[in-house]
Amino acid sequence: MMNIQIQENDHGKRLDHLLKELYPEYSRSSLQKWIKDGSVTVNDKKVAPHHFLKKDDRIAVVQPVQSSTLEVQSSNPPELSIIAETD
Repeated sequence: MMNIQIQENDHGKRLDHLLKELYPEYSRSSLQKWIKDGSVTVNDKKVAPHHFLKKDDRIAVVQPVQSSTLEVQSSNPPELSIIAETD
């Protein structure tokens, strides 16, 4: 879990925009989903992605478990056996 306390320079920013700055590797829509799912809270309360932050707000972020990525297999398809042929 990551805890963030809002400083003067982040006062007035939207929550989803600040999270995008902190987590650039994630899309803003993914971060908005975290907020809607309750994985991100402000002052221990569930808020909307467009919530405007105030100085001294406390943000708690619990990153959801990432789904496993698909592995890319060789570009050579497996050989297929022909079991029947018709006209």
